[in-house]
Amino acid sequence: MLRKIKSHLAILLMLALAFTLLIPAPVQAASKKKPVKVTVTSVKTSGTNKVVIKWRKAKYATNYRIYWKQLGAKKWKTLATVKSNRTSYTHKSSNKAKLVGGKKYVYTVRAYNRYGRKWGAYNSKGKTVKIPKRKAAVPTKTPVKPKPTTPAKPTQPAKPTAVPTQKPKPTVPVIPSPAPEDTPDISGPTSTPTPAKPTESPKPTATPAPVKVNSVTINPSTVKLTSKGQTAQLSVTVLPSNAENKSIVWSTSNASVATVDNNGVVTAVANGNATITAAALDGSGKYAECSVVVDIPKENNQVVELAGGESKKIGVTKSSFPEIIDFSKVTFDCKNAGVTYEIGGFDYISTRAAVSIKSLRKGNSVITASYENRVIARWTINITSDWAEYIGYVNWRKQIESQIWTESMSPKEKMKTTESYIKDHYGYENGSSDAVKVYLDKTIDCHAATEMMGDFAKDINLQVKYVNAVTGNIYDYKVKATSEGGHTYNLIFVDNNWEKFDATPTP
Repeated sequence: MLRKIKSHLAILLMLALAFTLLIPAPVQAASKKKPVKVTVTSVKTSGTNKVVIKWRKAKYATNYRIYWKQLGAKKWKTLATVKSNRTSYTHKSSNKAKLVGGKKYVYTVRAYNRYGRKWGAYNSKGKTVKIPKRKAAVPTKTPVKPKPTTPAKPTQPAKPTAVPTQKPKPTVPVIPSPAPEDTPDISGPTSTPTPAKPTESPKPTATPAPVKVNSVTINPSTVKLTSKGQTAQLSVTVLPSNAENKSIVWSTSNASVATVDNNGVVTAVANGNATITAAALDGSGKYAECSVVVDIPKENNQVVELAGGESKKIGVTKSSFPEIIDFSKVTFDCKNAGVTYEIGGFDYISTRAAVSIKSLRKGNSVITASYENRVIARWTINITSDWAEYIGYVNWRKQIESQIWTESMSPKEKMKTTESYIKDHYGYENGSSDAVKVYLDKTIDCHAATEMMGDFAKDINLQVKYVNAVTGNIYDYKVKATSEGGHTYNLIFVDNNWEKFDATPTP
């Protein structure tokens, strides 16, 4: 009896062990931890139109995303997204992901944990493979049978053309070529030629003197530049219009203040005065001058460093610039907005003007603030890392666009299709996060739907506005519309009209 009990216990233990071993790997990934870095083990070609990518499983991964690009390109492109039970993928050449013989391509793989919404690290250099060229087929030559030679017909000699016998004309003595008015009248063989008049030597023609330049004018005659590198285009007028040589040469009296090129473009270098001269090259000595003043105000230079996904408000205040009376007249020039960072909105009050930014991708940029046509402050923006969630959101949009849009669609048709897609693929949940954080979820609210719809429109360079349905106010930035509370939707400029698009799922 004791032996039977032990036997049954052993069987139960074996079944429990087997059940544990059969638990699928994605269960491990139910943790919200960041996936470990994926190791790509091999990238090999298969024929002339396939590449096989293999990698090792990464802990905490629920999905893998395969990226590729042509060697030398800066940006990675999404090739495919597969589940965590896959450790290989075959890239087959297609119109959207074409492989060209003789070219080199780079591949890398990145792990994603959908429970924690986190991306793992990846090999930014990737693995490179060269696509072999197809061998040209050697055409088989079919021997051509020689055609039988047809004997040529004998050529008949041409019949001689009878020429009537003409009476010989009397010999006319050679006379020096006369002037046109002195041409002799020879009416026939019996005419007696009139003796030619002696030829007069032609009088030498006087060579006219070349027309010289008599005036040079520069427009404008005075220029003021207020920032280093700022340029101004000068134009020149040379008279008279029939001057033989209207070429001019540009020069500057002080290259440390302002320079000028061969096309009359003046560039500011440093504070000071300089005279730009345009001189005629025909030896006339004519020239014109333009007075240039370079007045670069002292700038409030600051360096701002942000990691991917971080936000910051930057601007100028009354305490730093007491001379500013109306801060609504302060303007911001935001270089690379929408590429390395996005603008959250502008803030103008009686004592401050500011702009809110959020970092997107690793890179550098410059933001300047100007007041009354002069730069008063400058910020160097250093984004130290990519915002992984944002990169994933962008790649997801590109993937969806390739599925729901066609090349034949108009911009309005693409927007209508996108609006329907968002409504059909998400349920409504009040108070959800931003689109960049919930695009992989199953529910969103009106604010996330409005943001998502606007981002799809911006992908094809359409102008977008954000409307608060409660107040009726229209804004350039989503954060302003959502800050007032209540329902929001988009206005998108298509077919020369502002069209309403509301992608919010039905509650």
